[in-house]
Amino acid sequence: FLRRHGALGYMLCYRFRAEPFFLYAELTLDVLEVTGPFVVLAVVTQPRTFVVQGVGVGSGAAADQAYFVPASASACAQESSVGGAPAAVASDGSVTFTFGAVASGHRLCYRFGGEAEGLPWRLFAGVALSVTVPGDPFALADFASLSPTAATLTNTGIATNVTIFGANFDLGAQSKAHIIHCVFS
Repeated sequence: FLRRHGALGYMLCYRFRAEPFFLYAELTLDVLEVTGPFVVLAVVTQPRTFVVQGVGVGSGAAADQAYFVPASASACAQESSVGGAPAAVASDGSVTFTFGAVASGHRLCYRFGGEAEGLPWRLFAGVALSVTVPGDPFALADFASLSPTAATLTNTGIATNVTIFGANFDLGAQSKAHIIHCVFS
């Protein structure tokens, strides 16, 4: 399948050898994907609600589920979950977690439709979670995206302006932003 982005309701077109294509409208395919948020910041021991973005998020008959694993995880395994048991994702994509320790780089494990749908857990490495202390100026910020992306930046040693899109950047976060150093690998 060559498409790189999720979509709902693909219909099957098929042909037998030299026959013309025939549309099988009753056979559909949904390509589900999580696209954001880019970064989630949480404060240790405080509940953090954020909205999962993507195609098919919260659209199933059963609630989607999510949990986070350490940055070193290469696959989803509930026994390595940080922040407790998998949480139900609301139909609007919102989900709430509470984390007990400061950490960075956790990655999202997501299951569309929960257990009822029988779909597997998928690791979405594009969503990063860091847990910080209450006094951190970025503690309440919501990071939506980064421009330019890591794919367009090169390690040439030349300074590059990076724009972070989001909300809830207080004055402390704005004043601290000039010291941010990004390393892309």
